[in-house]
Amino acid sequence: MTSHGSRIVIPVDVKKKPWEQKLPPHNRWLPAIPPVAEVKTGELFRVERVDCSGGGSGITKE
Repeated sequence: MTSHGSRIVIPVDVKKKPWEQKLPPHNRWLPAIPPVAEVKTGELFRVERVDCSGGGSGITKE
């Protein structure tokens, strides 16, 4: 993967299913789900994610 100089705050292991990730993804904000990362105002960061099918068609990365 190409480094863009920004910190990855939510990593994805492409060898694991979405529900097996260290930080299991969810598809919307819910106040009952605690935050998994913090960033500073103006900080550049990256979030890796599974595709819109929840991993059914592979992992999407730029």
